[in-house]
Amino acid sequence: MKEVCLKIDQIKCSGCISTIKDKLREQADISNISGELQTKEIKFTIAEEIKLTEILNILTKIGFPANEVS
Repeated sequence: MKEVCLKIDQIKCSGCISTIKDKLREQADISNISGELQTKEIKFTIAEEIKLTEILNILTKIGFPANEVS
């Protein structure tokens, strides 16, 4: 498992976080999803075989382009 932290500048409210979390929950092998409104970050755990680019593409399609925080 790999922990991921994404910065999403389009996060404006808790509704945005809920939308993102709901979309991530639809994907297999993603767990421990949390969001922080003040920092505009989403954190989650993914299986090693999941490609982060796939997750980034999904988020971009729903209007929340993201960048990985190192």
